[in-house]
Amino acid sequence: MIKIGITGGPASGKTTFAEVLVDLGVPYISSDEIAKDLTINDSVVQEEIRTCFMEENIFSTEGKLDRVRLRQFIFSNAIARKKLEEILHPPIIREIQRFFMGKGDCNHKMVAVEVPLLFEANLESLFDRIVLIKLSCEEMQKRLSQRDTISLQLAKEMCEVQWPMEHKEARSHVVIENNGDISVLMEKAKAFYTEEMEKATKILEST
Repeated sequence: MIKIGITGGPASGKTTFAEVLVDLGVPYISSDEIAKDLTINDSVVQEEIRTCFMEENIFSTEGKLDRVRLRQFIFSNAIARKKLEEILHPPIIREIQRFFMGKGDCNHKMVAVEVPLLFEANLESLFDRIVLIKLSCEEMQKRLSQRDTISLQLAKEMCEVQWPMEHKEARSHVVIENNGDISVLMEKAKAFYTEEMEKATKILEST
């Protein structure tokens, strides 16, 4: 089973690329969705966040975590961002590993995980192939600002917490340019799937 890690900056097209693979039958999970579920449904994670950031007004009077406030706070505070990552990354990794184990038992040839901070979180060893969706910084910030209805300044801060694109590119197995139309990205995803499945089939046939 080939474990594909899909990474790239915010609003770079990672999810669009992954959705094409899903349509082709590839099991998929997103680390962002795992993190969201943890902050909403995991009482242990919620309590750790509450204890760590009790003075930052990120919980409502009803005790519900305000994810928008949390995001704005951590992207303007590197120390807070590091603390949040220390809370979330271990359970995210455990969930990804459970996903791999479950799909391996089902004899899938390929699985995919979308991980925006794949390199920053040092998760390279979890994957056989790493796909980087590449987008210029200026276009990334513009798309992110439009998608999330946030200021260009916040979009800039969100992009800057990640590694420089050239560093990610040097450590990725496949680099997909996405400065064009969405249909072009989707065709590139289909081509990637076809090529990787052919490789997987040859490996299986030779064993």
